[in-house]
Amino acid sequence: MFVSLCLLNAAFLSNESVANTQDNTACVFIALVLHYSMLASFTWFFIQALHMYLWLIRQNVTITNYMRKITVLGWVCPAPIVVVIVSVGGYEAVILNMTESGKITQMCWITDFYIHYLVNISYYALVFILIVIIAIVQTRNRRAIDGKRKTFRKQLMMVLSLFLLFGLTWSVAFFSYGPMLIPLYYVFTVLNSVQGFFLFLYYYYIHNAAVGHFSDDPESTDFKTSIAHSSINVVENIYN
Repeated sequence: MFVSLCLLNAAFLSNESVANTQDNTACVFIALVLHYSMLASFTWFFIQALHMYLWLIRQNVTITNYMRKITVLGWVCPAPIVVVIVSVGGYEAVILNMTESGKITQMCWITDFYIHYLVNISYYALVFILIVIIAIVQTRNRRAIDGKRKTFRKQLMMVLSLFLLFGLTWSVAFFSYGPMLIPLYYVFTVLNSVQGFFLFLYYYYIHNAAVGHFSDDPESTDFKTSIAHSSINVVENIYN
């Protein structure tokens, strides 16, 4: 997920400069990289949520070639979408703004408005729905493990934290319209700028509170996920 987000940021920051070169091949390439890394980031949001569920909630999970499978899922799933769009010539320089002085602001992206929203919002919505399902299952499983009813506040904080960590802020950009367009873009920029910091804090507490891993070696004695007894309440504790 970190690699896909770094690739996304690098492609976005260099996009306008490439668009201004008027080199169509370079523009198509940077638009392809930008779109692919964005879809890959969404896919890894889902994989990280799934991994958290397997790591902290499920116990004694046996998955052969676990790392290989999630790597294929994270990097291969977005590829067919990008291939189809580039094959129909969907990536070109798009004019974002033109001032009275004639200065043009442009970037390399999907030229068709409907393809942009249909593909990206549909893909994001699918990932978001899957994360919602995982969050609901986690909440129910935590209640079963605790053997008592958790407070509404703790459940709500757990679910909201999961959403904020794994891509909820992207919905701000996708559903920005009308007079709230510019303010919501600022909100989107601020929230996504601190996403990496929140992920750092999250993984710091997780790795200090729980021990668990998946092995690619089915013969390894450590192949099954081992979770310390003290880590059973880690999901509840970090959201208190």
